[in-house]
Amino acid sequence: IGKSCILKQKFDKIPNIRVLQIRCIPGESFDRLVIDFANELNLEQKFNNSNQILEIIETFSNIYIVFENAENLLNEVGEFRDEELEDFIFKLADNFLNNPKKKIFITTSRAIKFKTQLHTMSENYTIYGLKEDDAIALFTELYRMYSSDNFEIDLPKISEKVVKYLYGHPLAIKLAAKQCSEISPEELQYDLS
Repeated sequence: IGKSCILKQKFDKIPNIRVLQIRCIPGESFDRLVIDFANELNLEQKFNNSNQILEIIETFSNIYIVFENAENLLNEVGEFRDEELEDFIFKLADNFLNNPKKKIFITTSRAIKFKTQLHTMSENYTIYGLKEDDAIALFTELYRMYSSDNFEIDLPKISEKVVKYLYGHPLAIKLAAKQCSEISPEELQYDLS
């Protein structure tokens, strides 16, 4: 939530940019990602292969493609499970290489080991959230603000667990505080275990 939100805020400031956000789901196949692309492009036609998607994307002069939560598509050593997907991303990157108005962003909590030449075409950026103390203070304040009942919970311990899981991203912390304030202490402890 935090990484995607930060990117979205940055993209909103850039005029005339088309942003395609592809949410990567655990176990998702490349065929499913092609359907996600078609949906993001508001296309109703069926695609036989990724080349048709590439042809359509080439028609955009300004486009950013965001693969969110790409760790869901990686194997245990950090490589894409589906070689067809990496090949598709490579073709996109090759097409976008000399155009600063066309970019691919891959958000992931793990390092990616590319099998193709993508490693020579990419730059890694780390998006940092709030410092841990500030993030805990924010969660605690928001939790107390949202909570209608004063449940007997170990708020410092819960705050620390939640903040670590969310990497200190403010929007994610805000959403988590709201959601945590609406469930019982037992449910909250269970969800955090």
